[in-house]
Amino acid sequence: MKKIVLVIALVITLFSAKTALGLIYPDSWYDARSWTWEYNAPATSTYNCLAYALDITSTWVWPWGSTHPTSSQVDAYLAYLGYTGYNWGYPIQPKIISYGTSSAVTHFSKVPPGASGYCIAKWGDLERFKHYSWDPYYTSFYGAPVKTYQ
Repeated sequence: MKKIVLVIALVITLFSAKTALGLIYPDSWYDARSWTWEYNAPATSTYNCLAYALDITSTWVWPWGSTHPTSSQVDAYLAYLGYTGYNWGYPIQPKIISYGTSSAVTHFSKVPPGASGYCIAKWGDLERFKHYSWDPYYTSFYGAPVKTYQ
């Protein structure tokens, strides 16, 4: 009897996405939001997308309170930190990409040094993901890329 219970527990653990990958939701939930994602780190509410893009993993960074900033507000904040903004499509190797619209930026990703066509992003208080595109989101989720920053 103990062996049967142990086998059942192992099978449940083996096929549980949360246990196997650390995912909060089933793969289909993430697939509906991004066409290319790979699990990179577990969920945490300690830091968010902008914090991660700025290499901060010890605190949540969103200087605009509960609102979505305009692209101009993001430009001003990131310029204060030493970044220069470029319109999406400008041929640079970015460090940070903003997403949403010019009137409401909703998300940021980080492009690691030397990365060729991929970025890494923290999804709010959910997991962190590697995306094999700089434009990995469906527009109904985080939106299209707005600007890149160096």
